[in-house]
This record gives sequence, C-alpha cells and structure tokens, in this order.
Amino acid sequence: MQHAIHHDPFASLRAEFHARLDDLQFGTRGPDSKFLVIPQDGYGFGAQLSRRTLGLKLGYLSSRTVIFQSEDYGPYLQCFESTGNVAFEDINDHATETLQLGVEQKCRAVVFDFDDLWADLNRFWEVHDFTPESFRRLGLDHRVLEGMILQRLKPLEWYAIQIKSIQERIGFDNPIIGVHIRRGDKHVENPYVPIRKYKAEICDAVAHTGISRVFVTSDDPGVFALLPDPGRIEYIYDKEEPRYNNANHQLVSQQPNLKRQETLTALKIYELLRQCDYIIGQDNAHLTLLAANRNMADHCGEENFRLIPGDYSQVFRKAALADWGDVLAFKAGSFCRKHKIPGVRSGIRAIQTRIGRMWAKS
Repeated sequence: MQHAIHHDPFASLRAEFHARLDDLQFGTRGPDSKFLVIPQDGYGFGAQLSRRTLGLKLGYLSSRTVIFQSEDYGPYLQCFESTGNVAFEDINDHATETLQLGVEQKCRAVVFDFDDLWADLNRFWEVHDFTPESFRRLGLDHRVLEGMILQRLKPLEWYAIQIKSIQERIGFDNPIIGVHIRRGDKHVENPYVPIRKYKAEICDAVAHTGISRVFVTSDDPGVFALLPDPGRIEYIYDKEEPRYNNANHQLVSQQPNLKRQETLTALKIYELLRQCDYIIGQDNAHLTLLAANRNMADHCGEENFRLIPGDYSQVFRKAALADWGDVLAFKAGSFCRKHKIPGVRSGIRAIQTRIGRMWAKS
C-alpha cells in the first residue's frame, strides 16, 4: 500500500530561504558577486542584534552577500558564529557607494547607512515590515522572516556551554512562560510599564496556557519581590546574575572588564526567552521582540506571546483603569518639566499610588 506524501509549505519555505542565504553568505564567489557592508554602532546588545538581522534581510532582498564591519558587538564581544565567509578587510576598498533601496546598483560593494534610513521613519517602517510574496502567500509576515534569520545565528561554543549550565542551575525547563520586565535606561524612551500590568499579564498567561512555571528576567532585581502570589506559580530566575539597572552598553564601555560577563547575560536572556512556550514583554524592547520572532519561526508562525505597548504608561486609552495614575503622573511630570514647575510631580505620584492600591483591592 502506497502512503500519500504530505507537503509542508512552511518547511519548504524555510528550507528554500536558508538555502538562498547559505548560497549568498557561504557560496562560491565569482566576478559578478555583489556585497553589502553593514556598519556596527556601539548601542545596546539587543539593538545591535536587531541591526544584524535587518542587514541579513537586506542582503536577502537585494541578492548581495552581507559583510559586517566587525564580528564583535562592540562594546560587547562576539558571541555568535560568523554569518559568512568573506571578511570586511577583503572587500573594504570596493565599498564606495551607499545602498539605494529599490534601485539597481552596479557597484560591486555598497554600504548600508542606517542613520539615513532612520531619518525617514515612513521609509524605515516600510523596509522593516516588508515581507516577500513567498511569505505572504502562507499568511506570514516580516516577523517570521526575521525569526528565520535569527535561526542562523548560532552561539559560539563557550557561550552555548555557559547558557546550558545556567539553565540546569536555575531549573529552566519546558513547559515554561517567559517574562522580560524591561527597566534600566528604558525610561528615556517611555515611562516604565507598571508591575501591576505585568502581574495581570502573568496571571492571564498562566490561566490561558495552564503553565505554572514562569521564567522572569529584568534589569532591576527589585521586581522579583513584586510578582504575583507564588503560591500557585513557580518562579524561575537567575539569582546569581549581576544586575545594574542602568544603560548597560554605557556601563560596558566604561568598564571593559565586564564585556564577557555582560555579553553572556544579554545572550542568555535572548536564548532563554526564545525557548519559552509563551513570552510576555514590551513591544519596544529589542530582546523581547527578537525572542518572539525567533519563537514564531520555530513554531510555524504561531504567536505564542503577549507584547505590552511600550507607551502603555503615557496614553490613557492604552492603559487599564488601574494604571491611569501612572499615565497621570507621566503627563503631570512632563507638564511640570516643560513649564519648570517644582514639587507637583510628587503629589501626582502619591495620587497614582493611591489609585493603584484602590484598584488592587477591588
């Protein structure tokens, strides 16, 4: 009896995608080969990993071999295997033009100018969200494409061994929910999302998935004592992880002796989050987004995550009533800073706290 062969469109798409990038990044070079050079800037680890993902996406879309100026993630260290077999030094003299998106360029090597793209936000999001037709036909978007690119980034052996050891030490095992509570320097972009919101999301995820083990990571060690009642939830986190609750890339730049430690910490957060069965975090936190996209690619496009708006605490329509005090505090503080009015924000903060407590009891 002959059995029918079931065609898996997602598996075929993934195989074709990786075969194409394998050819671009590791194939034989000829006189007609073209290259795309991606500069690296000294921002946070998540931002740099996002930049690399975007670079490989642009290479795929433009049929150019992507070359990064450095394998390091300065000020962090190299922690992934090389993404290609051509070094920047091999092509540097040929990189004389800037990449012009949507334009056929004859120059053998072009350079991607991220700042130029970022200057036009409409163009930036058009490029960021662009999804090839082969993905759209399966109902997939740019997140799965980026997740497949992340599948290509393999941790170097030393980091892989260290992360495996940490997983065993803290008891990280599936099924598990992953929560990334972003603090540190994130407040320079938006006010912090209140712990009350994270508590509500954790409880909802536990009820929705039936999973009671929760991995939590944060810049701020103080958040762990504020999580929902551990009576029915088992929390997993790395108690030995150094936490500084600041702009981490600036810390590493100022203290180079922390490079390996902080590279491992950042990579560990991404690797553990992306392995979780369900992820909770903010939609403006790089490591959360990267982990969610990788998780989608690993699970055939399934959306096993909940992303809280990064501006949750500054827009009334996005915040729950229980958190309107946080929005009020943000708006009052902004008004006071703009008009140089002292002392008002502390009063608003007291109102914010009282509102939160009232809703917690209701």
